[in-house]
Amino acid sequence: MSLVQLSRLSHGFGDRTLLKDASFSLAAGDRVALVGPNGSGKTTLMRLIAGHMEADSGQVVTPRRLRVAYLPQTGVAHAGRSLYAEADSAFAEGHALADAHAEVTARLEQLSSANDRELQTELSRLHEVQEQIESSGYYDREERIHRVLQGLGFREDQFGSDCSTFSGGKQMRIALAGILLREPDVLLLDEPTNYLDLETRDWLLEYLLSYRGGVLLVSHDRFFLDSWATEVVELFAAGLKRYKGNYTRYEQRRAEDLQQLMADYERQQDQIRKLESFITRFRYNASKAKLVQSRVKELERITPIELPEGFRPIKLRLPAPPRSGSPVVELSSISRSYQGENGAELKVLEHLNTEFERGEKVALVGPNGAGKSTLMRILAQRDQGYTGALSWGKDVRIGFFSEDLLEELPAEASVLSIIEEAAPTAVQPAVRDLLGAFLFKGDDILKPFGVLSGGERTRLAMLRMLLRPINFLVLDEPTNHLDLVSKDVLLQALRDYSGTVVFVSHDRHFLESLAGRVVALEPRPNRAAEVRNYPGPYSYYQRRCEAELRDAAGMPRATPSSTSPSPSVATELGASAGEYQRQKAQKAELRRLERTAEASLTGLDQLEGEREKLESRLSEPEVYTDGEAVKEIRAAMQRNEAQQIQLTEQWEQAEHAAGELRKELGL
Repeated sequence: MSLVQLSRLSHGFGDRTLLKDASFSLAAGDRVALVGPNGSGKTTLMRLIAGHMEADSGQVVTPRRLRVAYLPQTGVAHAGRSLYAEADSAFAEGHALADAHAEVTARLEQLSSANDRELQTELSRLHEVQEQIESSGYYDREERIHRVLQGLGFREDQFGSDCSTFSGGKQMRIALAGILLREPDVLLLDEPTNYLDLETRDWLLEYLLSYRGGVLLVSHDRFFLDSWATEVVELFAAGLKRYKGNYTRYEQRRAEDLQQLMADYERQQDQIRKLESFITRFRYNASKAKLVQSRVKELERITPIELPEGFRPIKLRLPAPPRSGSPVVELSSISRSYQGENGAELKVLEHLNTEFERGEKVALVGPNGAGKSTLMRILAQRDQGYTGALSWGKDVRIGFFSEDLLEELPAEASVLSIIEEAAPTAVQPAVRDLLGAFLFKGDDILKPFGVLSGGERTRLAMLRMLLRPINFLVLDEPTNHLDLVSKDVLLQALRDYSGTVVFVSHDRHFLESLAGRVVALEPRPNRAAEVRNYPGPYSYYQRRCEAELRDAAGMPRATPSSTSPSPSVATELGASAGEYQRQKAQKAELRRLERTAEASLTGLDQLEGEREKLESRLSEPEVYTDGEAVKEIRAAMQRNEAQQIQLTEQWEQAEHAAGELRKELGL
C-alpha cells in the first residue's frame, strides 16, 4: 500500500517549471534515493510531500493520520532545553498518552463499584490508552534516546548541555535525532550526511537499513547511496523517472538510456559543424550560392538535441604546478596541546613523526577530536602553537582549503572576477572554459560571491586555488556541500594534479578514488592519538583495520594483505619516444587530409564551371530546338550533379577527420 502518491504534480517559480505532471509513489519499506542536478527541484519536491508547500496543480495523496517527518538541508536551531530534553520532546505523543493514563487512573480511584457502567467505560479507556502507550515505545524511550544520540556522535556528558551551545552541524544532528526518535511513517531526509563524519554515517546507514517506514533521501555520498538505496528516482526536465537498484546501477541504466541520445547528439553536432563550415567558407562565393543556400535551408530544418545538464562531457585542463623538492615536508616530534574546559592541558598531538613525498595523494583519517584539523592547520602554517619541527623541501608552495576560509573572499566580487584575478596570464583566455568545467555556466559567472550556495563557494575556492602556482594542497573537507557531479569534477582535477595533496574527507568514494596512502590518527586512552601509516588506498587501510579487529576478538583472519600494492612505473624515455612517433604519424595524416579537402574544393569549382557552361548551352536556339542535343546535355548535367555530391561528401569527411586530428594535436 502506498503511503504517498503523487498524481500529475506540477509546480514552478515565475517562468521556471520544476515539476510538470510528475507522478510517484512511496510505500512502507521503500528506500528511495532522489537524485538530479542542482536546482532541479529536489528540495521543492520534498517540501510539497511534507505539506510545507502547495503545488500549482495535481495532488499529493496520503492516508489519514500519516506521520511524515522532513529534515531540511540547513536552518534548524534549538535552544532553551538540554540536549536530552530536546530528544525527549520527540515522545510528545507518548507523554500525552501517559498524562491521559494518569487522568483515567485518578477517575477510577474515585468511582465506586455501584456505578458499574461508568466503571466499565473508564476501564475500557484505560486499556486502550495502555495499549497505545506500549505500541508507541514510550517505556523504552530512555534506551532509544541514548542509542540515537550516541550513534549520532554525542557523548553522554553532553546530554545535560543546553542545545544553544552546539555548533550548526551539531544542531542538524539534533534535528535528525528528533526525527528518528519519532519513527514516522515517512522519512524525508534532505542531505542528512552533510554534517556527519564517517562513523556517524555508518551508524545512520545501519539505522536506515532496518527502518520499517518509507524513506526518500537526498545525499551526495555515493558509498551511502550504493549501500542503502534499493531504488533511485531521478528528477530531470521537470519529470520523475524511477530506476530499480542502487546508485551505481542507476548510473549504468542512465548511461544506457543516454547512450543513444549522446550518439544522436554527436552525429547532429558533426552534421551542424560540416554545414556551418561549408556555409562560412563559401558564403561570399557567387558561383556556389545555390550550394550554400541549400545547406542554409538544411541547417534551419535541424531541431537541436539538448543534452541533460550534468551529462555533458567535461574536459578539464589546469596549469601544471611548479616542481617541489621531495619529501615536501618532514614532521619531527610534533606536539600540540590546548587548554581544557577545567583548566587541564588537553594533548591533541604528541611526538608525531611522518613525512609527505612529492606527488602523493594522502588521506588523513581518524575519529572526531583525534587532531586531524589541528594537523592540517599546522601543515598549512596556520597554527604556530606546536612544538617539534617541520622540515620543508625546496620551493614548496602551500595552498590551504577549509570552510572557515571561504569567508575571506570578498562577498561583492563576481565569480568571474575572482577567477580572473587568480589565473596566470597564460590561462586568462581559458578562464570561462575552466569555470564551465567547474559547473559555472551562463550568467552564473556574474553572480557575487556572497549569494553563492555552499557547494558553489567550495567549487569556486577550489578552482581559484588550483589555478595558482601551488604544489602542496592541504584540503580540509573539500567535498562538503558538493553534489555528485561537482565531486566528480573535483576528483578529476585532483587526480590529474601533479603536486602533493593531503586531505580530510568523510566521503568514502572520494577517499577510495583519490588516496594512494592513508595516515591514521588512532585514539589512545588518556593520551594523544597514535599516528599510523598505511601505504595503500583506503580499501587497504580498511582491510588492515578489519584484520586487527578480528585478531583482537580472537577470530580467524582472512587472507592477509601485509604489504601495500606497489605502483608500476612506466619508462618515461620509451613513453616519450612512442608519443613522438604517434604524433609524427598523425601530422602526416593531417597533411594528407588537408590535401584531399583542397582537391575536393578544386574539383567542385571545376564542376560548377562546367555546369554553368551546360546551362548556357541549353539556352542556345540551335540546341533547345534539337531534342537529341537537349537529352545529351541534361544527362551531362545529371552526371555533373552526382559528381558534385560525391566531391562534397569527400570534402566533408576529410574536413571532419582533419578537425578531429587538430583537436587531438592541440592545433
